[in-house]
Amino acid sequence: MSDNKHVIILRDVWFRYPRSGWVLKGVNLYVRKGESILVIGGTGSGKSTMARVLNGSALWIYNGELKGDVIVDGFKVREDSNPWVLARKIHVVGQNPYMYFINPLLREDLEFYAYSLYEDDEIAERALWKAVESVSARELLDKYFFELSGGQARRALVAKSMIADPEVIVFDEPLMWLDDKGVNEFLKLAEALRFMGKTLVFMEHRFMPLLSVVDKVYVMRNGVLEDRTIDVYRLKHETYPEAATTYNVSMNKEDPVTVLKAENVWYRVNGLNLLKGVDLTVSKGDLLYIYGENGSGKTTLLRILAGYLKPVKGRVWKSGEAVYVPQNIHMFYTEESITREIEGICRSSRSKRECIEKGLRITAGLNVDPSQPAFNLSHGQMVKLAVSLAGLREEVDIVLLDEPFSGLTYVDRVKLVNSLIGLGKAVVIAVSSSDILGYPPGSKTYRLENGVLQRSEAKGSTVASYASIAAGLLGDAV
Repeated sequence: MSDNKHVIILRDVWFRYPRSGWVLKGVNLYVRKGESILVIGGTGSGKSTMARVLNGSALWIYNGELKGDVIVDGFKVREDSNPWVLARKIHVVGQNPYMYFINPLLREDLEFYAYSLYEDDEIAERALWKAVESVSARELLDKYFFELSGGQARRALVAKSMIADPEVIVFDEPLMWLDDKGVNEFLKLAEALRFMGKTLVFMEHRFMPLLSVVDKVYVMRNGVLEDRTIDVYRLKHETYPEAATTYNVSMNKEDPVTVLKAENVWYRVNGLNLLKGVDLTVSKGDLLYIYGENGSGKTTLLRILAGYLKPVKGRVWKSGEAVYVPQNIHMFYTEESITREIEGICRSSRSKRECIEKGLRITAGLNVDPSQPAFNLSHGQMVKLAVSLAGLREEVDIVLLDEPFSGLTYVDRVKLVNSLIGLGKAVVIAVSSSDILGYPPGSKTYRLENGVLQRSEAKGSTVASYASIAAGLLGDAV
C-alpha cells in the first residue's frame, strides 16, 4: 500500500489521556484524497478522541500519550511540532458549533480569522469570500452567531473552516440538534464539499441519513476500528421487525386521569405570536410527542407547561409537579457531584430517604459513579441520567423533555423511550426529528407549526428498525 495515495494515515495508533486507560487501541485507517468516510460507535467508544488525534489536540491540548503513526496530508503529528501547519490541513467541526466563534457578529469573526491566517488584507478578503460563497453562507454574515439555528451555525463554521482551505474536514456529530429540514440542508452541504474534492470524515450516532454521502463505513468499539461497509449496506436492505423490546402505551382508558391541561395559550416574542391558542390535555401514563422544526416554539411551550414562563393569554393547570429537562443538558445539573444532585432533587420529597436510595440505584444501573460531577459524563450519559432523575420524586406527575435524543445512538433512543414508560408518569417530549414518532405504539403525536398545535397521526416509526441495524453493527441489544 503506497502511503502517498492517502491523505489520512493512522497506523497502529494507541492513545490515552493522563491518568486513564487506553482509549484508542491499535487503530488503523487509510483514507484517500476526496474520499468520505463515516465512523459510528456508542458513547465513549473513542470517536471524538480519534478526531482529536487527527487534528493534534489530543497531544498538544489534552497532553495525552500517543503511539503509532498519525499522518494528515503529509504532516506527521507525533514528529512535527507546529500546530499551525496542521490547522491549515485539517479542521474539526465539533458537536457544539457555537463554541467556535469568538466575535459575536459572524462577519467580524470570519474576517478576524482570515486576517490572522494570512496577515495580508487582500489575500484574506479573497479567501473569506471564496469560503462564504462555497457553502452559500452570505446571508448569515450580518447575524450574531447565537441567533443562528443549529444548521446555520454548522454552515457558518464550515465557512470558517474553508477560509484555510483544508484538505480534510472532520464532522463530530454534525446532525446533533438539526431538525429534518436542517438534516437535508446538511446533506446538500456535504455533497457540495465532496464535489470540491474535500476529504470528509463523519462521526455520528444518527448515521442513517449520511449513508448517501459516504464511500466507507467504520465501526468504533472499545477503541478498535473496523471496516463494516459491506455489513452496513446489507443490514440496511434487510427487513427488520420492530425492536425486540417494545411497549404498547394504551390511550384507550375508560376513565383517563388528566394531569395537565393547557387552554387557549398564547405567547408573544418581539411583537410576534409564537404560540396561537394552544390547547393540550395530558393524561396519566401518556407518552406524547410535540413535533416541529427548530424555532417553531416547542421549547417555549414546554417552559410554559413547566411554569417557567407565563402565557400572555390562556391558562395551564397541573394536578401535581412537572419537571423540565432542557435541550442543553448541562443546564439540568447544578451540584459538584451526582450524589448532591440526587439529594437536592429529593430534598422536598415526602419520602426523602427512599427517594435518595432510589436515585443511587438509578446511578448504579447506569454504571455511573455518584461521587463524580455529572459534567464528567459523556453527553449521552448526562441525558440518560437526567431523564431517569427527572421522575424520581413521587410528587412529580409530568416529565417534560426537550430534544432528549440528541447525541444518542438509535439503540439508546429506543431504550430511553422504553425506560420513560416505566417511570409511571405522563411524559411530554419535544422533538424535531420524525424518525421517533409513532414509537411505541399508542404514543400520541402533535405537530406545532406557525404557532398552532394540532393532533397528528404518525406514519410509523423508523427508529426501531434503525436501532436493529445499529445493534447488528455495534453488538448492543435493543
